[in-house]
Amino acid sequence: MKTWWYGLILLVTAAQAQELRTSYENRRFRASRDTIQIDTTAVVQSFFRLSDRQGQPIDTSYYHMDFETGRLVLRSDAPFLGDTLQVRFLRLPNYLTREYALYDRKKSGQRHDAATSAGYRNTEVCSF
Repeated sequence: MKTWWYGLILLVTAAQAQELRTSYENRRFRASRDTIQIDTTAVVQSFFRLSDRQGQPIDTSYYHMDFETGRLVLRSDAPFLGDTLQVRFLRLPNYLTREYALYDRKKSGQRHDAATSAGYRNTEVCSF
């Protein structure tokens, strides 16, 4: 009975491990307002395509895409306002869009250690 439970857990874990999220996105939306948030992360410029309902690409003069923020800005005189648009894009992985720092930026301006809390002001920092 114990081996049956282990086999069931192994089977469920193996099934969960096979689900991979792809970075390629295909979304449809209604072009009803001027600014549309496509994604929360950055979008790769070379893998971006905006098309109408029939799959015809839309001319870039009718929109501006901010690839760093994932925002699509449509011109007010665009002929496709009110229609359904389809966008295909590749999103950047999270580890490429994060900001990394060696030290915590909130604490880097303040030096708080035993010497400063004891009242010693002229202390030298030794690095090994």
